[in-house]
Formats: sequence, structure tokens, C-alpha cells
Amino acid sequence: MNESYLRKLPAAGKIVVATLLLSIGVGFTSAIVNLHFQSANAGQPLPGPEETVSEFHGSKQYSQIERLLIANESKPFNGSGSMRSAFTSKRAGGIKRAIKEKRIYLTELAEEKLKDKPEELAKEKARIANDPEVEKLVYQDIDGERIALLAWIKDGFKKEYYE
Repeated sequence: MNESYLRKLPAAGKIVVATLLLSIGVGFTSAIVNLHFQSANAGQPLPGPEETVSEFHGSKQYSQIERLLIANESKPFNGSGSMRSAFTSKRAGGIKRAIKEKRIYLTELAEEKLKDKPEELAKEKARIANDPEVEKLVYQDIDGERIALLAWIKDGFKKEYYE
């Protein structure tokens, strides 16, 4: 359609074209809003390409336990959401306890390494006590446990691997 053709349309035709374009715009906007609230991970305005393809076309076939361990942690902690947070925030014994134990372990390593240097040891202990990197190390360790569990599942639940 060119500009002169649209100008020649009667008022009813112009209203129909305007309504069509508005409804397309509203539909597109609602689809984007739905994508944002239903599929985007925490901190993302929209889901990435992998999440979008997974949402609308499905992903490769996973068992229920694999899907629960792979799903984003922000989903509900149930059989249809995600169990990933069992390895982080809802971890048995609590994440704070795991961080405290990691700080104790790192302090013991520092004491062994720097037993002849008391000044450096005191600085290292203070650094360990206040270092936010310790929390990241704990989360890496815990995620390693989740990844190991996924590998065990993919390899066929072999009993010899966990005994």
C-alpha cells in the first residue's frame, strides 16, 4: 500500500486498518510482557535465546529429576518448579553454616602455611573473616555437587560411583 491509497480509503477502512495495527501492537506487547514475567531469569529483562527456545519449542528430553536440577533457582521449590535451591539457599544445614565451615577450613590452612609468620597470619585471618569471595567459593562447591549428581544421573545411576 502506498500513501495515496491509504488517503483515499473511506473512514471505515481507515478505522479497520488502525484497529488491526493497534491489536497487533497490543498482542506483541502482551507477548513481551508474558515472556518477561514467565520466562526471564532473575535480573534479566527478557529471557535469552536458550530460554526462549526452551519455552516455546521445548528442550531436549530430560528426566524429571534432571529438569528439577537444571531449572532456574527462582522457580517454586516443588516437583514442577526447581530443586536447584536445595544446593544453595535451602541447603541442608543452611548456607550460613557452610560458609562458616569454609572460613574455618581456610583459617586452618592459613595457620599451617603461615605458622612461623604471626603478623601475616593475623592479616590473613582478618581477610578470611571478611572476604565475600568465601561465599562464592561455597556456592561453587555446592554447584559442583549438583553437577556431579547430574553427571551420575546421565551416566545411568551406577551404584559403584556413590559407594
